[in-house]
Amino acid sequence: MVGIEMGKGVIEGLINEIKSSIEPPVIPQIETAE
Repeated sequence: MVGIEMGKGVIEGLINEIKSSIEPPVIPQIETAE
């Protein structure tokens, strides 16, 4: 159980880092499209 929870935490952390890296360039594109 603990190993699974730790794994989820690591995956969530990586996803958050990826989102943070992707979001800044995506926001201007959305604003331009509108």
